[in-house]
Amino acid sequence: MPKAEPTKRPDPAVLLSQIEADEKRQKRGKLKIFFGSSAGTGKTYAMLQEAHRRLKENVDVLAGIVETHDRHETKSLLAGLPVLPLQDIDHRGVRLKEFDLDAALKRKPAILLVDELAHTNAAGCRHLKRWQDVEELLSAGIDVYTTLNVQHLESLNDVVGSITGIAVREMVPDSIFDEADDIIFVDTPPDELLNRLRDGKVYIAPGANERAIQNFFRKTNLQSLRELALRRTADYVDADTDDQRRREGLSTPNVAGDRIMVCIGPDMFASKLVRTAKRLASALKSPWDAVYVETPQASKQDPRLRHHIQHVMASAERNGAGVVSLQGSRIGDELLNYARNRGITKIIIGKSVAPAWRTLFGKGLPEYILAQSGDIDVYIVTTPAALSVAFNRKKTLKLPKKWWADYLWAIAAIGVITGASYPSQSWLSSMDIIMLYLIGVMIVSASLGRWPSIIYAALSVSAFNFFFIEPKFSFNVYQSSYWLTFVVMFCTSVVISSLASKLRDQVILSRRREHETQMFYGLTKELTATRTREDMSEALIRRLTETAGVAVSIWYPDGKGFLNMAYGEVTGDHFKEETVVKWCFDNAQNAGAGTDTMPSAARYYLPIRGTNMTLGVVGVKPDDELLLPDQTLMIETFVDLLGSALERSETAEQAEKAKMLAEREKMRSILLSSVSHDLRSPLSVITGAADTLLQNTSMSDNPLLKSIRQEASRLTRVVNNLLDITRIEGGQLKLNMHPYYPAEIIGSAAESCKEVLKKHKLVLNVPDEMPFIRMDGLLMSQVIQNLLENAANHTPAGTEITVEANMVDHGLHLVVSDNGPGIPLGQEKEIFNKFATFAQGDRPKGAGLGLSICQAIVMAHMGRIYAENRQEGGSRFVVELPATLTMPEAM
Repeated sequence: MPKAEPTKRPDPAVLLSQIEADEKRQKRGKLKIFFGSSAGTGKTYAMLQEAHRRLKENVDVLAGIVETHDRHETKSLLAGLPVLPLQDIDHRGVRLKEFDLDAALKRKPAILLVDELAHTNAAGCRHLKRWQDVEELLSAGIDVYTTLNVQHLESLNDVVGSITGIAVREMVPDSIFDEADDIIFVDTPPDELLNRLRDGKVYIAPGANERAIQNFFRKTNLQSLRELALRRTADYVDADTDDQRRREGLSTPNVAGDRIMVCIGPDMFASKLVRTAKRLASALKSPWDAVYVETPQASKQDPRLRHHIQHVMASAERNGAGVVSLQGSRIGDELLNYARNRGITKIIIGKSVAPAWRTLFGKGLPEYILAQSGDIDVYIVTTPAALSVAFNRKKTLKLPKKWWADYLWAIAAIGVITGASYPSQSWLSSMDIIMLYLIGVMIVSASLGRWPSIIYAALSVSAFNFFFIEPKFSFNVYQSSYWLTFVVMFCTSVVISSLASKLRDQVILSRRREHETQMFYGLTKELTATRTREDMSEALIRRLTETAGVAVSIWYPDGKGFLNMAYGEVTGDHFKEETVVKWCFDNAQNAGAGTDTMPSAARYYLPIRGTNMTLGVVGVKPDDELLLPDQTLMIETFVDLLGSALERSETAEQAEKAKMLAEREKMRSILLSSVSHDLRSPLSVITGAADTLLQNTSMSDNPLLKSIRQEASRLTRVVNNLLDITRIEGGQLKLNMHPYYPAEIIGSAAESCKEVLKKHKLVLNVPDEMPFIRMDGLLMSQVIQNLLENAANHTPAGTEITVEANMVDHGLHLVVSDNGPGIPLGQEKEIFNKFATFAQGDRPKGAGLGLSICQAIVMAHMGRIYAENRQEGGSRFVVELPATLTMPEAM
């Protein structure tokens, strides 16, 4: 008989992460996507049918937005569902109907129908895309039904474009699809879909169906899209199966050890590369990184191009990539170093199909990566060169103002050297003059950059020939050997220019890094030196204003939960800005200008994040239209530093308060212990003297003596309580555990309280058949005495006080109840705190220690005590003790 394979125990860390993920998933709404290969397959119809089925099950279903496209069958199905009114959006004088996100969040149905997940919202809506609305609905705990076509999945955009020849602009991140709780594939065969088109059941507009058949809806396109949708659905099912196997501790079939890196550049190819990397990572089930190298020349790029890079990196992050931005002057070396340090096994890089003559000037970046990659696989994705040229013309580099000044300075340098050398040529040799020109190329390269130095090199050779070589003032040369001199001089100038330019770039990069380090260090040092929120906020505002040139406003919550602007001022629509600030605070996400959430706002808002909560919101308004990516990164880092400092300050303040409270409690305990011991002796004398006098028959009815005796007894109990609470807090409470009959303990306590209860009616409901319970009889008797005394002090004379005891599954259940005014609402737990007192009517407050002592004794018995109000009036105190105890000797 073969030996059974031992069951592999799951990794505790993996189990913990799964539990945390499950907890988040339970709080989040469920997403069901009705998925199809194209329009007209019946996705919306199937969604409405499912909604009707759930409505019959008494589920709260609401149609948020359903695009019927005037189809009769769809409109008839929608008619039987409750519909959320749409909001009116004024867009350039045109009134548009859009989904009302705020109304849906306020209504909060169990299931909300949101058709066409890839839809682009009109300007003025909170989010740019409808899938972002769905994300917020899911975060609010609302289940969402939606529809999606395969051509709108971001990773398949290029594939769909190559199949249909049509560029799809509206895209949904694959992460939304992959994280959906359920995918319903709605399939319609191509022939049937074409018949529906011919019958006018897909598009209502005249001639629209015929145009669709001739373009997008060709049969070959429909077949390919259907296959693509089926494959994507199968991938989802496969991933869901792997996830379930991991939850059960089973192995999953995947390619072990693969890690993919996609190289992002400042061109149009970046989006295509990201989509290619996503498809490859999904097929291999491997992690992947999107890496961008920022060179010193990046600061001269057109801001639109830099925002394009930022958008591509954000898209990669949404689709599950690790996003990394490196800095360096040699892009290839930076990429390869990162790949080797991170264990990358596959590199994806783009290459345009360039003319053959360009290869004469050396290898490009893809060729360099391929040559130096070693054992790393390299995938080169090609794109037609014409597309690159068109993109570069549209997104051309923005040259700095007066860029021609650098070239004029280079020409001026030639003039200076030529002018200085020409009068001195009688005692300067040709080699000396060449050396002066080479010194000039070094200076120009280091100060002006590469291209001005190249122009300098060419013009310096010409100047040397024109002014210093016979025949002078002519470009003709008598001696042919000078041609070699010119070539060597030019080549040497170019080499020196290249080396000096690289050194200049490295110096610029080093200075930038040094500047950033100084900024972060300066802010960190300033935040560390300050203690108050006001000083920290002012430090952040000052640093951001100096380094980024932005106007800053900071919002903090008040004690009532409202956000108030503590610093700065708001320009534009104040109400709209407050709406953005509140959303940013509630969702702990960036919002406002330059984001996909309420981009029409005047400022860019960032949450001040703490470890477990949002502490506030920072709003920044740049001088230009939008923030640059490096500015955004710097501002985010500054705000994170402020959040850490605020949290540190709050923690330090709480620790200081806790320390002061502990010292105060220690001094109070010492004082109470001393006073209690000092009061015990005189109280004993007073009580003894009063008892002796009362035993005298002539003075036994003296009311003054009775009052002295009663008050002395009460004060003795207070002193004893003070000593008990001091002993408990000092850890000196010891339990003397023995079996006791509950009725005996209750009866002894009632007898001890006979004088206190003489104006009340005491009712004991204790069954005779109760078994013995292990407890400290003396301490438990004190618990019952304190509860009886508490009931007597807080109930009117003549009312009934009841003590009930019975055995339940978990042990002894003891209840002391009364018919008094009850416990003030909200103080059911606070009354067990030390010195917690409240008066009822003209009855005085007690010392507030009796119930605290009861709680400490019961907890020492590993039981629990709680208080509650009775429905018929009065209060009840419940004590629960376990039936079997294994108790420590000391608490």
